[in-house]
Amino acid sequence: MKERALRFFRLAEQYSEAALLLLDTLFDNGNSNAGIGKTMEEAYIQMEKNSIKSDLYLFIPALFNCLQSTELFLKGILLLNETEFDNKHEVQKLLEKLKVIYGDNSSIYKEFYGVYSFQTNIIKQYKKDNEITNTHDLYISLRYPEHKGREYNYSSLFCNGARGCDLFRKLRNNIEKIKNTVLREFRETYWAE
Repeated sequence: MKERALRFFRLAEQYSEAALLLLDTLFDNGNSNAGIGKTMEEAYIQMEKNSIKSDLYLFIPALFNCLQSTELFLKGILLLNETEFDNKHEVQKLLEKLKVIYGDNSSIYKEFYGVYSFQTNIIKQYKKDNEITNTHDLYISLRYPEHKGREYNYSSLFCNGARGCDLFRKLRNNIEKIKNTVLREFRETYWAE
């Protein structure tokens, strides 16, 4: 199972690195989609240039990569502990399995639970606006603008300005924290034998 865990960790790390690059771009740009110029045309060109590096274009892929990496890291930890799981996106059930293994007072459980809670809090309004009640439908909505005749409204995830920068920083720190925790746990477990 340790080899399976390693495969999950490798893919999770790719999703997390992609998320970090996107979040860094959002943060470095100040999440600005404004444009200032001497003419209306110059301002519009600057606005377009800035928008490409704002949450208007990059937040949904960054968020999806964060959610996906968290899920894969969590599944890898379960495999590392020889615990099987369903091939579904039910992170809450995965967290319950993690709690059984490590206990609810363990640092690894608290970190995963905290990161997952933070991520789900970010998308709470989005899920409410779109009447999304499960993780599978959430993942579908973040990958496709419509599904089975249903269109998704992303407005609550866009145009967050400076408030967005704080959010991106926290999200980035959480992904780094989970990644480091998982890598530490992997080294301690995998190399212990």
